[in-house]
Amino acid sequence: MSANSLVGPVYLDWEQRLEQRLDLIHFALKQGDSKILAAIFAQDQSSPIDHHATFNVQARNLGPHVSENGSRILRDLEDHVLKTNEHIRSDNNRIDKNMEELARSDKRNDQDAWHRNIQENINSLRNTSRQQVEQLRSYGRQKIEHLPEQLRQPAVDIFNGAVGVVFTFVNTTQQYLQDASNTIPTWIRQPQDKVQEFRRAYKYWYEGSEIMIKGWFKGARHLRGVPSMNDGAPDGDNIGAIRDIATKLQCIGLESFTIVRKGSGWALEISEE
Repeated sequence: MSANSLVGPVYLDWEQRLEQRLDLIHFALKQGDSKILAAIFAQDQSSPIDHHATFNVQARNLGPHVSENGSRILRDLEDHVLKTNEHIRSDNNRIDKNMEELARSDKRNDQDAWHRNIQENINSLRNTSRQQVEQLRSYGRQKIEHLPEQLRQPAVDIFNGAVGVVFTFVNTTQQYLQDASNTIPTWIRQPQDKVQEFRRAYKYWYEGSEIMIKGWFKGARHLRGVPSMNDGAPDGDNIGAIRDIATKLQCIGLESFTIVRKGSGWALEISEE
């Protein structure tokens, strides 16, 4: 072979990709950095690869038994990620209840009481979410190890994408609560209204995240939260796809971005908080 022969890229193996993604999510949660998770989410949504279709084609090529077993493992992974997302909703329900109790108490206009309440909720959510990252890491590795080598890479990409949605939901809640902590004088004027506002917001985020998680396990042709907005766009014009991603970001509470022109196309630019 000639020394000048072209060589394709060398990719990380499936375990490295799993570890790298979950390490990054763990770091973002610890730092409370919504920009990292927003960037991960946008990158995943704009991927030109249909990981689910790749998985199915590879599985069919390996025979019906492998295909059936592979589908079962994907269903197990989906169920587990959805259950984790439900745990996040339960955590939000608990936070909602804690704040509702304070809003109805004699200390409803006490700034110090609200500061303690909100910070305790943030710390609790942060601690439990980091535990969930490690639990998903262990479960994902265990399940994906049972797949043939050819199926592990697309399975990891599907799993990573779905897990990213879960912890974007977590981080959105953390950021909302942190903003509340920084504007307590506003909260204590109408505490019950503010709690109801939080309740409506996290229920909306949960519904959006659940749809998008299912989308990762159903393939690119399944809705990942909202309909495509790219119909009728001129060839080479990606504005519809960018708007689609932007709408999905908003669906889970991430709004610190702008759509900007980049060369002949469009891109999302994550803004500073």
